[in-house]
Parts: sequence; structure tokens; C-alpha cells
Amino acid sequence: CNVAIEQDSTFAEAYHLRAKIRLQLRRFPDAAQDLDLLIAKQPEKPAYFATYGQLYLLSYQFEMAKQKLDSALELDPEHIEATLLLGSYYFRRVKYEEADKCFSKVIELDRNNEDAYLQRGWNNLERSFKTHPQALDDFQHARKINPKNPLALRFIGDLHLGDKRYDLAEGAYREALNFQPKSSAIL
Repeated sequence: CNVAIEQDSTFAEAYHLRAKIRLQLRRFPDAAQDLDLLIAKQPEKPAYFATYGQLYLLSYQFEMAKQKLDSALELDPEHIEATLLLGSYYFRRVKYEEADKCFSKVIELDRNNEDAYLQRGWNNLERSFKTHPQALDDFQHARKINPKNPLALRFIGDLHLGDKRYDLAEGAYREALNFQPKSSAIL
């Protein structure tokens, strides 16, 4: 197995994909085992460190997450996934200015990254009510990228609700539920 990873990048990518699936299933020790193997054989790959950072974010080990994400960004300062995850790290640590810089950098690198717009918008909402118009712009931009994004619609509805524009809020919520009718994240 170790030799196969060294000789065939397709095999390594399969392991990386398996690690990501294990993250989604919350099988953190199994994902860590795959990532340890990958990093041992190919330490020059920032994606592996970024996925490890995600593992630590999901398991609330924030300082370990920061270390892995910093390692990914040392290898590639413009690694989109690592930068987006670093923004999530800062958001969870209530460092909204730093989070905004990360999300904005991802948007500069990839103008069609809907996750960056969603996260920057959410970050702006948490940071200050003064950034409310910026948040709405970000959610609307995410929706332009993907018109069926239920989270963008939900956040737009939340903003309208906060402005006591109940008809617009209800419309956004209904549309979000049309795209994802069984989602508790929308309600």
C-alpha cells in the first residue's frame, strides 16, 4: 500500500477521498490514519494538511487545526481550501477581522466560490450589525453563483426578518424549502 501511494498518484487521491468521506462520517481516527499515511509518503501536498486541519476543526481541536492549516499554506500560500478553512478557524475563535481576510482572499482567488461568499456574509453578520449590507451582498452573490443554494436563501430570509420585511423573509424561506424540503438548516 505504501509503495502504491508513492508510485501512483491516483491511488493517493483515492486515499485522500476516503479520508474526506471518513470525515463526513465522523470517523476521525480512521481519517487521521489515512492522512498520516499520505503525509508520510507525500509531505509536499497541501491538500492533505488542509484536510487534516478540517478534521481538527470538526473535532474542536482548534490549535491543532491551525497548525495543520498553517502547514498547508506554507506549502502553497494560495491554497483555496486551506484558506477557507483558516477563515472558519478564525470565525470559531471569534476573530472576525482575520476570518474576513481569509474569506476575501478566497474570493480574490476564485470569484465563483460560493462557500467563501456564504462564510464571509455570515462572518459579517456576527461581526457587527454595521456590516449587514455587506452580508446581504455576499449572500446574494452566492445565490447568483448557485441560484438553488438553500443556505444563501435562508440567510437572506434571516436578514429580511431582522429588517421586519416579513413578506420578503417568507418568500426566501419558502424558496429555500423548495430546494431542500427536509433540511433542518433552513428552518
